[in-house]
This record gives sequence, structure tokens and C-alpha cells, in this order.
Amino acid sequence: MSLCPLCRSMEESVNHVFWECTFIKCVLEGAGIDGLFSSMEQNWDKWIANLFLSMQKEQCKRLVITFWAVWHHRNEVYHQGEKQCATRLISFIKAFYTKNNQLKLVSKTGVRQNEGAWTPPRTNMAKGNFDATYNSHMMSSVSRIIFRDFEGYILVACTYPNTFVIDATTAEAKAYLQTVTVAEELGFRNLVIEGDSLTVIKKSKHLKRINQILV
Repeated sequence: MSLCPLCRSMEESVNHVFWECTFIKCVLEGAGIDGLFSSMEQNWDKWIANLFLSMQKEQCKRLVITFWAVWHHRNEVYHQGEKQCATRLISFIKAFYTKNNQLKLVSKTGVRQNEGAWTPPRTNMAKGNFDATYNSHMMSSVSRIIFRDFEGYILVACTYPNTFVIDATTAEAKAYLQTVTVAEELGFRNLVIEGDSLTVIKKSKHLKRINQILV
């Protein structure tokens, strides 16, 4: 039997991690979505499908962010033993949700046009773009990474939450290093990396590990 790494009191299962675990119930309540759940009498697949069909768009987005944060935290606890208190995880979820809405609003008004300014790399090359959202009050950040080929097709896209981040420059540096790590893991060798932080990119030229995979 494998115990849940979050509550250490019951056997771990998909149902338990996202619904039955006492730690998760506290997080769901704090995130304001526990009242949306009915009794899980069906299997997981049918239950989650029916749940999304019954919810409004913003409720679905909040639930996805919460489940993503919960699963990432579960993996951190399982692999690294780094458990956060429920209050801290709830604050991260709310901050990420708010920031996501703010970025969406800015994009609609045309102030932020990073996607429109994207330029493709040379033929048979991949291009990695990264940026970071920094929360100074929580000393945390979220790295956003996307790789495209020379035709603009998305090869991979991912996000990484980070804790104990001292400033925005450090957040960008973490995002840059995580971009390089993803590139290494996926075997990219003919690669260009682009980000908003010129300071981080200039300093990276002195790092042998990064130069080995950059053109």
C-alpha cells in the first residue's frame, strides 16, 4: 500500500489526491471551489467530465489551476520532501489565477504583443521562448516556456512554479535555466533561446553548460 504523501493517513489514488485527502479538501475550500463538487459516485473519468460540463468557463479555469498546483505540489512532496502549508498553496493558486486574468486583459488591449513579435529561427532549428511571473509578497514565481520549430509549430509548452525567489531577476534566471534543462531533456541541439531579460541572457554566455546546446 502506498500512502498519500500529503496526508500520510490513507492509501493514495486519483480520487484521494483530488477529492478525499484532508489537505486537498482544505486547499479546495480555500480556493473557493469546494462547493462545486458533488459526491464522487462515478469513476474518476466520468466524474471530472461531468464536472467540467456543469461549470462556467471561469470556474473551469480556477479548477484546472488548482488541480495543476495540487499535483505539482504532490510531486514535490513525494520526490523532494518539500511540503508547503495549505495556506501558502492557496495563496499561490489565487495569485496565479489573478495574474492569468491580468495578462489576458493586457493582451486584449494590445499593450502586450510578445506573441505577435515572434520571429522564427533558421531552417531546421528550434526556438525556445521564456518569461517569468514574480510575486514579491510570496517570494515565488512561475516560469513559462514554449518551444517552436522554424515553421512556428509548437513542439512543447510547459510551466514551472518556483518558491523562495528573492527578486524578479532571479525569477527570470530560473526560467532561463529551466528552459535549458527542458531543451537538454528533449535532446534539442540546434536551438535558439529568447527571453525578455537581457541581463540573464548576457550572463548565460559565460556558462559552459548552456553554450553547449545553443547556436
